[in-house]
Amino acid sequence: MIELAVFEDPVKKQPLKLAMFKIDEIHLPPFQRDISQGLKKHLEMAIEKLG
Repeated sequence: MIELAVFEDPVKKQPLKLAMFKIDEIHLPPFQRDISQGLKKHLEMAIEKLG
């Protein structure tokens, strides 16, 4: 990780860091959680509206 800059949150006054990672430093989970039934229904309705 390379730290590029440090800022202060104007609302909470907490330090924020902007960092750059090498691609091999990022670990992705092997799976994605299942889609909820509510989201599935919403997507189906939106797709039907589009035709």
